[in-house]
Amino acid sequence: MLKQLKITNLGLIEEADIKFQDGLTVITGETGSGKSLIIDSIQLLFGIKGGAYQVRSEETQLVVEGVFQLSLPLAKLVFENISSKYKDPIDSTVLRIQRSIDVNGKNLCFLNGKKIGLKMLTSTGSVLADVYGQGSYSTIFNSSEHLPILDSYAGLTSVVEDVRGDITYFQNLVKRIIKLEENNEDKKNNRLQMMEELDEIERVELQIGEEDILKKEMLILLNSEKLSEMAINSYADIKSNEIDHSSVQDKITKIMQIIRENVDIDDKLKQPLDVLENISYQIDELGVFFRLYDSQLENNSGRLIQIQDRLGIIDGIKRKYRKSVEEILIYATDIHSRVISIDSSQEALASLVSERDRLAIPLEASCLLISKGRRDAIKLFVEDVDRELTDIGMVGTRISVSMESSSNGNNIRLTDIGETEFSVNNNGIDCVEFLMQGALDEPTKPLSKIASGGEAARLMLAFKSVVNTMGMGKSFVLDEIDYGIGGRLGDKIGRKLAELSIGDQVICVTHLPQVAVFADHHLRLLKTKLDEKLVIRAEFVENTDRVNEVIEMFGNDSPRVAEIADDMLIESEKWKQGLNRTNISGLHMAS
Repeated sequence: MLKQLKITNLGLIEEADIKFQDGLTVITGETGSGKSLIIDSIQLLFGIKGGAYQVRSEETQLVVEGVFQLSLPLAKLVFENISSKYKDPIDSTVLRIQRSIDVNGKNLCFLNGKKIGLKMLTSTGSVLADVYGQGSYSTIFNSSEHLPILDSYAGLTSVVEDVRGDITYFQNLVKRIIKLEENNEDKKNNRLQMMEELDEIERVELQIGEEDILKKEMLILLNSEKLSEMAINSYADIKSNEIDHSSVQDKITKIMQIIRENVDIDDKLKQPLDVLENISYQIDELGVFFRLYDSQLENNSGRLIQIQDRLGIIDGIKRKYRKSVEEILIYATDIHSRVISIDSSQEALASLVSERDRLAIPLEASCLLISKGRRDAIKLFVEDVDRELTDIGMVGTRISVSMESSSNGNNIRLTDIGETEFSVNNNGIDCVEFLMQGALDEPTKPLSKIASGGEAARLMLAFKSVVNTMGMGKSFVLDEIDYGIGGRLGDKIGRKLAELSIGDQVICVTHLPQVAVFADHHLRLLKTKLDEKLVIRAEFVENTDRVNEVIEMFGNDSPRVAEIADDMLIESEKWKQGLNRTNISGLHMAS
C-alpha cells in the first residue's frame, strides 16, 4: 500500500509530503483546492500520460515520489512482473517509485533508484493499485472490461494469465500459417510459371559468346565462294604463274639469284639478300595458308540452315524475355533459387500446421475449462452484485451476464471438437458483457445504454466489492466516487468504502460529508497565498478540526449542522467498530 507521497511543483502544489496509512482515507477541500492533483500525482506514479502543462508555473520540472510497503503476496506479484521485463530485478518489500517531467515534456522514471521506462512503470502500477480518476468510471461501460471482472470473481485470473501465454503463442503461430498460406497460394502459381520458364531456358542450352561465334561462322558460309576465289587467286599470285612465271615467289627468286651472282663483288649485298630470303620464307608460308584455307572452305548449305535456326531460337528467347543471353542466364539462376525457397516455404508451412494441430487440442481443453468456470460462477456473481447494488441504493436494479463464444474477426479459430468450432481471443473462447435492468418491468440492456454517470461509479464500486482483491495490500484510489449522487446515497457509499478498506487501503476524494465521516484518516486540502503565489497545503485533520471540516462540507455552520456532524462521526465510528475494526484514526469527538 502507499505509505508516503511526495509532490513537488505539480500544478498549484509547490511541495507536499503526505504519509498515508491503511484503512479509508478521504481527501476533502473546497473546489479548486487541488484534491484531484493528489489523484493525478498517484496516477503519474503508475505511468499515466503526463506532460509539461502539469509543471508549476515558473518551475522547470515536477517530481512525484511514492513509497509503497508491500505485503508478501503483493510483493511476489510485483517482482514477478518486474523480473519478466527487467534484467536486474529488485528484491524488497519496500518499493520507491519516482517520476519527473520537465518543461520540455521529458520523463524520467526510477524504481528503487533504478531507471525504468514508462511501459514498466505502467505495468508495475497496475499490480500495486486500482486508480480511478475523474470520468474514468465510465470505463465500466466498455464490455472489454467485463470479462476480467468475472474472471477475478471466479478466481480464474491467474489461470487465464497462465493460458494467455499459450494463446498468444498459438495466435502468432496461426498468423504465420495464414501469411504463409496466402504467400504460398500466390507462389504456387508463380512456381508453375517459373518452372515453365526455367525448363524453356534450360532446353535452349544458352552459352555466353555462342551467338557471336555462330554469326561469324554464318558470314563465312554465306561468302564461301568469294573467299575460295580469293584464296585460289592469292595462292596463284604468290606461288606460281605457269604462263609467264610472274608470281611474287618467282620474281623474288629471280632477284635473289642476281644478288647472289654479285655478292662476291660487294659484300654489302648480303644484307638485302638476307631480307629477301626471309621474305621468300614468309611468302612461302602465305602460299601454304591460302592453299589450306581454300581446302577448308565448305559450301555447306545444311550447316548454314542449322546456324540460322539456332540464331533464330536465341533471338526468339531474347525477345521473349527482353534480356541479353547473359541476363537470361542470371534470371534462370534466380528462378532456380526462388523455386528452392518456395519448396522450403512449403516444408515450413507443413511443420507449422503440424505444430498448430498438436497445440490446439490441449489449448482447447484449457479454454473450455476456463469457460466452464466462468459459466459456473455467473449465477452467484449476479446474486452478489445485485446485493451490493441494493446496499448502495440501487434497489431494483438487476445485473445479468451475456456470455457467448468468440466470433470477432480478429480471433483465431481453433480446430473442431466434435461438431463445435471455437475461436480463441486473448482471454480464451468467450466474450462477456454485463447487462442491466433498471426495474422489473424494464428491458435488459447493455450498461452503456441504460446506466447514468452516477450509476457508473456505483456499478464499479459494486463490482469491486464482489471481486474484492483487497487483503493483499493493493491500494484502491478513487476520485469523486460520489459523482452524480446525493447525501442519502453518500451514507451507503461511505459504508461500502469502509468495508472495502478493512485491513487495506482506500483513498477517496469526496464532496459528501456522508462519505467523509466513515474515514479512518481525513486529509484536508487548502488553497492559500504564500509570497503572492497560490499554493496548496495538505494536512490531516482529527478531533475538533475534523468535525469542523465535516461542518464545512455541509456548507452551513449552524449549531444544528454542527450537532448533526458530530452525531454522524460518532455513529460512523460505532458502525465501523461493529465491523471488528480498530479505531485506526484515534478520533475523539467534539462535545
